[in-house]
Amino acid sequence: ELIDFSPKDHYSSIAMKGNMIVFNAPNYHLYGIDKTNYKNTWQINTGVKSIKPAIFHSDTFFVSNSKSEETRVEQYDLKTGKLLKHFPFESIATKPHFIGNVMYFTGWRAFDGGKMMAYDLEKNILLWEVYLGDGREINFQPVYLDNKIIVSAHEGNWYDLDYNGKILDLKTEEYTHNRDGK
Repeated sequence: ELIDFSPKDHYSSIAMKGNMIVFNAPNYHLYGIDKTNYKNTWQINTGVKSIKPAIFHSDTFFVSNSKSEETRVEQYDLKTGKLLKHFPFESIATKPHFIGNVMYFTGWRAFDGGKMMAYDLEKNILLWEVYLGDGREINFQPVYLDNKIIVSAHEGNWYDLDYNGKILDLKTEEYTHNRDGK
């Protein structure tokens, strides 16, 4: 069966890992295409148009899904397209950073705004979250260093966070405030 991939609007994206292409089509579907034979191996109705490509981790991927009243991020098996789990957040706004089974990222939580979050994928729990704002600040890619995360926050602020979610420093255009009083 041929799939019409001709662009009807600008709401689409493509991502590749190994022999799989994940095409986020403007018809509210994701398609898993095997690069070795160019055949569609699975499809997922996401219920949402998006220009955000799938985000890969090991042999899985994350996408936002809006098939019901709420939008939430879901994790799928890359090879089969099988749903693995739902998450308690609506989006992953920036490229995540993984340390073991913990995913660090900025995203959106319903009615709570933009957050920097740490989520344990193995235990399936949100470890911590720090409010960043209600606007575009969550779309700036955090900088992940060995001992801290630097992330954009509301009103032009920048936070230095440790990997436990503790705010170490608050930086603005006017000053830097170290939480340790230094």
